[in-house]
Amino acid sequence: MLDGGIRSGSDLVKAPALGAKAVLLGRAPLYGLAACVPGGAREVLQILQNEMEVTMRLLGHTRAETLDRTQLRATPSASVQQG
Repeated sequence: MLDGGIRSGSDLVKAPALGAKAVLLGRAPLYGLAACVPGGAREVLQILQNEMEVTMRLLGHTRAETLDRTQLRATPSASVQQG
């Protein structure tokens, strides 16, 4: 299970690619709830679902179970100088 750090639908795609069986979404729906009462939480979840679906389509996948680490690309750390 992955708890924390989920900010977008692409984060939801990365989690199963790294082996997570579940993702906990605490903060994002709470922000929606605080902003727009019950409809806000539903809207946040819909946005995350739409972003996840778009990301999965761009990767050529239709199911999260088919994702693995090969869909991820390492990014250079901030301490490494590009030159």
